[in-house]
Amino acid sequence: MSIFGRGLLIPFLITGLVILPVQATPTAALGMVTQAQSAQVDRATAAGGASIYPGDTLETGIDGLMRLRVGTAQFYLFASSTATLAGSVNTVTADLAHGTMGFSSTGNEAIEVHAEQAVIRPKTSQPTHARVTVVGPNQLIVSSYRGPLELRVGDEVYSIPESTTYRVDITTEDQGSGRFTARKTHAVLVLLALIAIAGATGFLVHRALVSPNHP
Repeated sequence: MSIFGRGLLIPFLITGLVILPVQATPTAALGMVTQAQSAQVDRATAAGGASIYPGDTLETGIDGLMRLRVGTAQFYLFASSTATLAGSVNTVTADLAHGTMGFSSTGNEAIEVHAEQAVIRPKTSQPTHARVTVVGPNQLIVSSYRGPLELRVGDEVYSIPESTTYRVDITTEDQGSGRFTARKTHAVLVLLALIAIAGATGFLVHRALVSPNHP
């Protein structure tokens, strides 16, 4: 091989050495299934100990349940529910397509649940236990068992106090006219119940593990 040819080959080999390890780096697991019943991860039967990766689709059947651990947080997917998780062990976003999801946060993680057009997250850094249900198009039931929640719809932010359950109705309307028309999204929150929070952690876990079909 000529000196000229070797000169062209060396940069190519160096580039390959730099690029190949990056391409071969596997995606880190986001969390782990700790309990599953009539549940699937990306259409494969879910079992305890299975790893969850960002973008995996989680589904439960009509009598199903899935419990997940992500870092120090836990998520509970109730019967007839579908969700997707993204982020990292310290910053988790759950996209709830339909059904019900509960979560338990120690306060060391940034957690968001996206459902319909709403974003629900712990309002403070204190331990938080909550549940979100997609009732229908643009309608949710949001419960806080421990710790206040922040609910964001469009540019508006609402507070859900600890130990309360709210129905959230989301609407979008046109504002202005002609070329200045804009669509405004907002929510109406209706208090449904006050929740006794004694033993909130045990209550949420019990409902998730023992009575997944209970509303």
